Amino acid sequence: MTSQTDPERWLESTGGIEFTADPETVYELGDLGQLVYPLTPVGPGVRGVQTPSELFGAAWYVIPSPRVAGDHPPYPAIPNDPDVIY
Repeated sequence: MTSQTDPERWLESTGGIEFTADPETVYELGDLGQLVYPLTPVGPGVRGVQTPSELFGAAWYVIPSPRVAGDHPPYPAIPNDPDVIY
């Protein structure tokens, strides 16, 4: 994944939740077990990164204007709660 607006922002992963990335992205992702990020602009949020899909969602959140290349996992599922509007 690369940023369309900041060529210095990127993340690469070959599977699992191991990755390499630019220093700012590494800093923003921080401790993957404690990271909290929204799945949509208004929620719900995800706490912790444990799957490749969650890493994809977290990277999508921290990298500005992301562009994806190659095979990638699906975006994390957004809970379907009929009592909540996201």
